[in-house]
Amino acid sequence: MKQLILLLLLPLSLIAQEDATIIKEKMTPKQHSILQAKEMRLKLDLTKVQEERIQNVLEEHLKVRPKRPKNREQLSSEEKFKMRLAHLEHLESFQENLKAILTSAQYEMWKKRQRKSQMAKLEMKKNRVTRKHKMQRLRGPRNWN
Repeated sequence: MKQLILLLLLPLSLIAQEDATIIKEKMTPKQHSILQAKEMRLKLDLTKVQEERIQNVLEEHLKVRPKRPKNREQLSSEEKFKMRLAHLEHLESFQENLKAILTSAQYEMWKKRQRKSQMAKLEMKKNRVTRKHKMQRLRGPRNWN
């Protein structure tokens, strides 16, 4: 019975993962910026003019942001430094543009949400690592003989 349930649920989980990656890959920067601007309008109580300006800034941000290489381990420390510096400069200009559009209260609310989101991502990453170590301790050393 358990095997039957697993066999039925496995294809569903694979389809769900595939759909999520397809949606993520197929969205253009314009589509992504429209969705993000709408979300910001709802969360920060933006005006229509602010929403349009933010949509333009987001679209430019998504088109211009630096691309990550596939093999980061093969990069020299100087290349990693340059990439990180370019990324931070890009984020700084993005924040300056947002600050010019938003009121001070809206900007503070946006910053608070950004910090909260970053903390949640770090917590998820930390939990993933600790879960992995717990599982390794439970299993014990592996004997391949």
